[in-house]
Amino acid sequence: MTRTRVRGTLDAMVFSSLRRDDRRSLLVGFLSLFGIMTAHTILETARDTLFLSALPATQLPWAYLAIAVFAAIELRLLNKWVQRVEDKRRVLSASLFAGASITALFWPLVDTQATWVPMALYIWTGLLITVVVVQFWLLIASSVTVTQAKRIYAPVTAGGVLGAVFGALVAETLLRVAYPPDLLLASAAVMVLTATTAYLWKPADMVPAAAAERASRRYGLRGLLQDPYLTQLLAIVLVSTLALTFVDYLFKSVVANEIATDQLGTFFARFYLVLNSLALVVQLFVGGWLLRTLGVHRSLGVLPLLLLAGTIEAIILPLFIPILLLKIVDGSLRHSLNRSAMEVLYLPLPNAVRERAKGIIDAFGHRGGQAIASLSILGLTAVGAGTHELLWILLPLIAVWLGAVALTRRSYLELFRGHLRDGLVETRLQLEELDLNSMEALLNAINSDQDEEVLAAIDLFRRHERAHLIPAVILYHPSEEVTLRALDAFAESADAQFAPVARRILRSKDECEVRAAALRAITSVDPDRELLEDALKNGTWIVQAAALVGLLSGDFEKSPDLWEKLR
Repeated sequence: MTRTRVRGTLDAMVFSSLRRDDRRSLLVGFLSLFGIMTAHTILETARDTLFLSALPATQLPWAYLAIAVFAAIELRLLNKWVQRVEDKRRVLSASLFAGASITALFWPLVDTQATWVPMALYIWTGLLITVVVVQFWLLIASSVTVTQAKRIYAPVTAGGVLGAVFGALVAETLLRVAYPPDLLLASAAVMVLTATTAYLWKPADMVPAAAAERASRRYGLRGLLQDPYLTQLLAIVLVSTLALTFVDYLFKSVVANEIATDQLGTFFARFYLVLNSLALVVQLFVGGWLLRTLGVHRSLGVLPLLLLAGTIEAIILPLFIPILLLKIVDGSLRHSLNRSAMEVLYLPLPNAVRERAKGIIDAFGHRGGQAIASLSILGLTAVGAGTHELLWILLPLIAVWLGAVALTRRSYLELFRGHLRDGLVETRLQLEELDLNSMEALLNAINSDQDEEVLAAIDLFRRHERAHLIPAVILYHPSEEVTLRALDAFAESADAQFAPVARRILRSKDECEVRAAALRAITSVDPDRELLEDALKNGTWIVQAAALVGLLSGDFEKSPDLWEKLR
């Protein structure tokens, strides 16, 4: 089956249809992420305004570096706590309440005009969103099945993007009547409200303590690096964070040079409003289509490819606008299409492994990449590198990012096929929710030299009434069990595309059971009286029995001797 046919098949499927048992998880996830991103965007506007009003942009790499170091320590301590707390709802709720309290404490400190306050606020904002977002995705991953996750992740992520739009709108409105420090109180209030949504989740099916402990031992950093797939995920996160940190620094440094200090608050509020509105459009109208059309890995390549084109443009035209466009590409795709695609890459992992691995990848990937980028920027600016030189450094980083994405494709497909061989796909995935790459893996499994994998693929197609997607040439498979299973699946379908091959099998196969199954399958979709009567006269007893049942059950004129033969 060609890639075009696979793509057409997926487009015909209801990729994002929701079911009744999804509604609660979707609503709670949507509200939770909406509140988290609303609070973060309000806080982010205050943070950037206060920082660039009090400190030069050259201090940003020190803030990035501090966030990276403290976040690694923070996530390590948090993981130890999470392992002792079975109810993940408590972790998210407590994190939001604590975040609201500490954020509110910064409000009176800003009036002191101490230079350490904007730096501390910048670091705190990065630490807070790291913890809260990680805990949210771990909670939702432990509260829904993989099948549900495939259906609700895109709309839940859209809730986060919509929250960012709403947060930017709130910030822009408040700045008309208030001062940037007042945004801290608004952000804290939203966090308090959002903390209550954690308990709207149904109690999750928790991973047994022994399993979690084994996963913890196996998937420390050393264990993670021994797993090729997890190492590849770590590489994607590491190098993408490195590149995007460069983009963020370039954006804020040119803003500090081009925008007056008293206009920074309004600029950031309006810029983030536009940025997040674009991200919402991508998430609602473009992201799902790209995932279906391109598959998860090509979708992951969209952001770095656009950044590559934007970087080349910024090198050729060293102006303010090309740098802004780089940030717009980053902001509109990172938390929409790119985030959804990355979450799909984690889905084949068992819950215990996913929970532990994501924490480590976030700690060493996001924060490690941020630390490397910070030190690189500090070193480059120390020797006199400017915007133009940093753009040239960004080019190879994006190229490595694209390479890291490409490397995961084979491992992802092998992991999917491994679950297929183990019989896990039937209970954990729905056919209509498979992305392009998974669908291709399923079709490739039909050609496997392992009969168990082929049988599992046939059963999955059959279970979801998609037997017409199975290539008819499977009927030439050397295994009689595979041929019989495929014929049974074809018999239940309404598509007769397999019939010519089945007729040939009926004439050439020596196995009586296979010939009888072929006759049954043909009769179920394309009844042929002449074919049945010929089989009744010349076939073995099992073929004759199949022909007799076909004649008696079909819309043919039934002679009395047929009933006599049946008796």
